[in-house]
Amino acid sequence: MKLFTYQHKNVYEAVMKDGVYHCNPRYSMAEGMEEITKAYNWLFERMPGKPKEDVIPFWAYYIYDGKNKKAPVSEAVDSSVKKDFVLLTLEVDPSRVTLTDFDKWSAMIIGAAVFDNNASWNEIDAFHDKIDSMSKEDSEKAILATWNDVFNIDGANFVQGTFWELRKEDIVSVRTFR
Repeated sequence: MKLFTYQHKNVYEAVMKDGVYHCNPRYSMAEGMEEITKAYNWLFERMPGKPKEDVIPFWAYYIYDGKNKKAPVSEAVDSSVKKDFVLLTLEVDPSRVTLTDFDKWSAMIIGAAVFDNNASWNEIDAFHDKIDSMSKEDSEKAILATWNDVFNIDGANFVQGTFWELRKEDIVSVRTFR
């Protein structure tokens, strides 16, 4: 499966030296952010093959703007630090990758419900009317029950792939920036 990921050049150097690299959770953007952490943990519990050590997965682009291509560097990396990053084109065994709809994931990280790509505004409004009348605990359960739809990528224009480790043999090409 062809994937694209922007990584700090230190990650690239480490995987080339050691043959494999795992992400340290203390470098996660989610650290200390409750809603994001809840969504991350929910996804991690559903990903196959989690290593025993405390790690977080890599995130990569699978589908960007409806095509199997990379995102523009300007959307993925702040221009002030882009020289410190590399674009890795990967070929990863599909059994190691969990694909999710990026737009639905964006809803999850703010604690919102996820809807089928074909859901009408009336269906979405009806769901919100229903949870507005529930207790906080019940409304959270109802929202969590929608999250499985993040794995429905049919018709998605933006699909991300997550996987637990980056292996040297996954790397097809590397591009540096100035």
